[in-house]
Amino acid sequence: MEFERQESISVEDFAENYLKLNKPVLIGLSATSEWRARKEWVVATKDKATGHINETPNYDALLELFGDHTVTVAHCNQKYFSDQERTDMKFKNFINKIKNKQEGSMTTQLYCKDWHFVLEKPEYVAYTTPAQFSSDWLNIYCQSKPNPDDFRFFYMGDDRTWTPFHQDVYSSYSWSANICGEKHWTFILPGQNHLFTDSFGNTIYNIHDYDKLRYPDFEKAKKIELIQRPGECIFVPSNWWHQVENRGVTISINHNWCNAYNVTNIIGRLHFDYSNVVHALRDIQDMDGFLEQCQIVLKAENGMSHSECISFLLYIASVYLDLANDDESEGEDQSENGSDDDDYAIDPSSGFRPDASFSIAYADPYFTSQPSIIYALSRIKKAFEMLVDGTGISNIKYKPVFIPNLLETIESTTKEIDSVLSRN
Repeated sequence: MEFERQESISVEDFAENYLKLNKPVLIGLSATSEWRARKEWVVATKDKATGHINETPNYDALLELFGDHTVTVAHCNQKYFSDQERTDMKFKNFINKIKNKQEGSMTTQLYCKDWHFVLEKPEYVAYTTPAQFSSDWLNIYCQSKPNPDDFRFFYMGDDRTWTPFHQDVYSSYSWSANICGEKHWTFILPGQNHLFTDSFGNTIYNIHDYDKLRYPDFEKAKKIELIQRPGECIFVPSNWWHQVENRGVTISINHNWCNAYNVTNIIGRLHFDYSNVVHALRDIQDMDGFLEQCQIVLKAENGMSHSECISFLLYIASVYLDLANDDESEGEDQSENGSDDDDYAIDPSSGFRPDASFSIAYADPYFTSQPSIIYALSRIKKAFEMLVDGTGISNIKYKPVFIPNLLETIESTTKEIDSVLSRN
């Protein structure tokens, strides 16, 4: 399988050929050409001998913008369980260490990762989310909380810094846009987990340096490799394991996200992780509060408990039910004629926190058309069914027990969804 590249692609084609099929794709410069980050964070110089344009970080601009912010930095040559050792430091200190390394005074591989720079500096709009990635339930929900959170990240690393072999959090999608530098991506095609998982459930940490006795068949794995250049965006599908290495000093903007096309994968991952937690704690399964303890460990393992997942789904369901129950004539008018540009003027990267109904207006009109609303509600209903039935939990005896109030809320929301679906 070859990695597909599209210089530009319509939202509809992206949804049909990549979201729906859960296939990766690289999108060309069209998605990022007008970004402030591409213009202000980069210095372009022309090589007189070759005529090649070299792009490097604009350190002065970055220090002026972010110098006093605290960031998390990974030490890529220091393993910590299944990740890398991390420390916090001022961004200006991180930049100084990178510059010192380039001058030959240090050898540590430092990689600034997972910095929520949009939350910390919302007044600086560095980019706009590409329309193809704009149906983003995860960040809409996170920004609706009393204490807003997000999955929008700044990454910056020196040459040869890297991220260990992994699949993305929650089995979410991700997209990553290079501001400068290049990334070498290696994807392992789905359905080959047995090749990189040992008998204890441990997976390979570094695909370029692993124990061949422990993982004897990994060399048979089917993979795709590609180089992502400056300005290009990559779409990483749900449940695709991958490893990434930087070439040159590299800056990228990354989002984790989900929507109607992969929401059931989120539930599947939650239940897979829950099954592993139940198995790991099996020696105390007779103690009082066992299921509650499992939820605490699940939160630490997955990042989300069952109750949090339900809160997420209820919020998104309320958004789509509001849209579906809008005046029918307005809905038809929007479907036939599109929406006024003003309805979509505010981008989520600005840090603006809208109410529930307006949240979806971040999305491209394709994702807010009547067929898309109906499809979204049908997938939310399926996700609720998987949660309540315990679909995917290996030992159904220990499926979560939800409090009556929560079950009643799920039931009433599902009835509302059924009512909308029956009218369409």
